[in-house]
Amino acid sequence: MHGRKRAITNALEFSLFGLPSFLIWFSVVIIPFIYGFWITFTDWNGLALHINFIGLENYRHILTDSAFWAPSLRRLYMRCLRLY
Repeated sequence: MHGRKRAITNALEFSLFGLPSFLIWFSVVIIPFIYGFWITFTDWNGLALHINFIGLENYRHILTDSAFWAPSLRRLYMRCLRLY
């Protein structure tokens, strides 16, 4: 019984020591990542007070734009040259 209590205490101590770093990581990495992903579904310019949800329109626009594909294919070509 004493060993089980000690194991629970060790797990609790480990969790309490790790909690501050987890909270900092979550607030600095995960929340901004989710927010940034959500912003891609809007037409917000970063300054306007009103945000319009436009769904996948930004993705449709970039995937049909030659200004995106030319540099992307060039980068892929250079990456392949560098690997081989």
